[in-house]
Amino acid sequence: MTHKTLADIDTRNLRDADLILARLQGAPLAGVDLAYATLIGADLRGADLRNANLRNTDLRYADLRGANLAGAHLTGADLHLVNLCGTNLADTEPRLVILTAAVYDSATVWPPGFNPRSADAWRANYPLWKRLRVWLGRAARRP
Repeated sequence: MTHKTLADIDTRNLRDADLILARLQGAPLAGVDLAYATLIGADLRGADLRNANLRNTDLRYADLRGANLAGAHLTGADLHLVNLCGTNLADTEPRLVILTAAVYDSATVWPPGFNPRSADAWRANYPLWKRLRVWLGRAARRP
């Protein structure tokens, strides 16, 4: 599998693109249509994704540290196990996003009134053993 970089892709239309493990650190992707794209494990550290269309995008395991997603359209996006430390999510609707086991820190910017713990996201300094205890407790309560 090749690791695509910004030089390898046409950023005008990335709808439904296969960008698994892409190296897009600091990429200028503001306003780009990435709907239905697959960005599993992509390195998007410091990327500019302001007002980007990320609807139904698969971002599992991606590194979004320091990325700017302000105003991005995230409905249906999968941010399972994503690193959101220092990420700007202002003016987004994270309630419509899968954030299970995503990691954030005090520098992560959330929309006013949003509680990331309610979406099963975890602070970066929260011990793994405590996370496992919570997950196992939930699994035991399911029928």
